[in-house]
Amino acid sequence: MMVEAGAALNALVELTATQAAEMLPHSVYVSSLLDYLDAFQGAQLQAVFEVFSDLAVAAFTQHSQADESSIDGVCLALYASIHS
Repeated sequence: MMVEAGAALNALVELTATQAAEMLPHSVYVSSLLDYLDAFQGAQLQAVFEVFSDLAVAAFTQHSQADESSIDGVCLALYASIHS
């Protein structure tokens, strides 16, 4: 299971690194990764936070109302996850 999760996370890292703006509409689905933080190992946690940081940077560079609301939801979920 962890190998498959690592492969999927690597694909998300690659997508957000190269096409973060196109991934913004899907950030709501990406935020579901936060439900599984306890199951991830070090490299996988790093990948999750890399995905979220790429999405956040893309949202703030585009300054689109729709994108900001999407990333706001992701940031709130990330904040809640870190503080739980």
